[in-house]
Amino acid sequence: MKLDVGLETMQRAFHIHYGRRRRILGVVLAVLAAVVFILGFYVHRLGYAIEGWMGMIVGVIVGLALVLAPVVFRQRLESQFKQMRDDPAAMEMVFTDEHLEIKTESSDGRIQWVSFVKWREADGLVLAYRHNAYFNVIPVDQLPEADAARVRRYLTDACGPSR
Repeated sequence: MKLDVGLETMQRAFHIHYGRRRRILGVVLAVLAAVVFILGFYVHRLGYAIEGWMGMIVGVIVGLALVLAPVVFRQRLESQFKQMRDDPAAMEMVFTDEHLEIKTESSDGRIQWVSFVKWREADGLVLAYRHNAYFNVIPVDQLPEADAARVRRYLTDACGPSR
């Protein structure tokens, strides 16, 4: 079955993958930036001008990094997609009892269901992990419900319930 695993799908997948960790890290960095900025301002008010300015500048830099990180991430992902020779909309996935088969215009491969160590489903996507940092995206929202249920069953049998 042909599935579209294009830029928008991958952005959703990375949002799911990094979701909770990204929010926690963002809050921690925002608090850190605010604390550094406030300490810098306080130190400046105590008469330590250079140290105070440095603290405020570091706080502003960390704050800017927080604001610009999603923009940079999107640009990097778009750049990677522009380099692809295969059309992501032309990806074909075949689901058998033993494996997931992925075919593109220039390659094809099989991944045994037992190769996956965990899986997660959200926002119409299944992320099937072969280890903590590498996952395959299966857009179950593009599948008939019977096929989506089969994929969930294969993954549950191979590595347990969705985490």
